[in-house]
Amino acid sequence: MTIRSSASGLGRATVQELFSKGAYLAVLDVCEDEILTEELGRDRARFFQVDVSDTDSLAAAVKSTLAWVQETSKPIGGVVCCAGVGLPGKVSRGFCYAPFQRLISLDY
Repeated sequence: MTIRSSASGLGRATVQELFSKGAYLAVLDVCEDEILTEELGRDRARFFQVDVSDTDSLAAAVKSTLAWVQETSKPIGGVVCCAGVGLPGKVSRGFCYAPFQRLISLDY
């Protein structure tokens, strides 16, 4: 399972719950939570630093995750994105790309 924005909040809770169920986890975030990393160990979980607004950073994190998947011989069972902010507005009034771009580029 690959989980993005997983060092805090909903992402951290998702990591802890899935880990308790025996999942292998690729934990991706812009900031590493050293306590969480120590708690999980390195047998079934790995942290990969990523800034999703930077395509090179994202490509490197995906490449590293896939290499680890090959090491473990475990399939990727899913991808969970736990980052999120919301911008209120009505879609029926037309789509403005700039706020959407800002929304998806946030990694905190």
